[in-house]
Amino acid sequence: MSPESDESSPPPQKMFEPTSVDELLELTAFLRADEAARQAFERVGVHRDFTPEEVNVIARVLADFVARRTWRAPDRRPTTFAHDFCGEVPFPPLDSTRDPLLLNLAVTLARWIGGGAVSGVDDPEARAFLEDRFFERVGDRGGILTKKATADEVMWMARSLMANSAYWDVVKEVVKKGEFAGIDDDLLRDVVMPLEDAIRAKYGLINRGHLGVHSLLRAIAMGKIDSLDSPAAWESIRADKMFVRD
Repeated sequence: MSPESDESSPPPQKMFEPTSVDELLELTAFLRADEAARQAFERVGVHRDFTPEEVNVIARVLADFVARRTWRAPDRRPTTFAHDFCGEVPFPPLDSTRDPLLLNLAVTLARWIGGGAVSGVDDPEARAFLEDRFFERVGDRGGILTKKATADEVMWMARSLMANSAYWDVVKEVVKKGEFAGIDDDLLRDVVMPLEDAIRAKYGLINRGHLGVHSLLRAIAMGKIDSLDSPAAWESIRADKMFVRD
């Protein structure tokens, strides 16, 4: 390609404009200021799940904030994601000029505040919480740079997935087929991955790498580990030094 044609070609469109931790703190405060949304955050806290009605309320507040900031671009092609998070995660408008996955961290922080795990938006711990979960993409349209999860985060994922009957049924069915059997592609696409993604978003773990939860749950289904409460479960998680930081 000639230099002339290079100069005439438009630069690649950025997927999103940058978002700061300060903006996420402002969004968290905005979410908490809405009475219906605040009640939802206080009801679910850190670990419980939203009702469909609560998802709709929080999604409305997210859309309002994005509109007030003029972060919507209705004429641009909406961003698409591989899974819809099973409808369990309130989500900003997909035609936002800011990364909806990044904006969604404000929802997670609002849950932590609602549950009393963080005292408030002005608490230094709130900023540290977001900074730990904040992520950047490899390039304008690239994937997310990740870091290791903590053992507690892996256990949150494991408990949430084991409590989901659809996910646990998949694990038990795979175990019946043999120790090294794989998950059916349709079940992987329609059940396993959406649920795992929904729980990652719930806990703000989008920037975490491999969590190794399925192998742990498979070991329990096979009787190799008694339960998630057993010391062997924690040992199994912490033994994976490549992906777990503690």
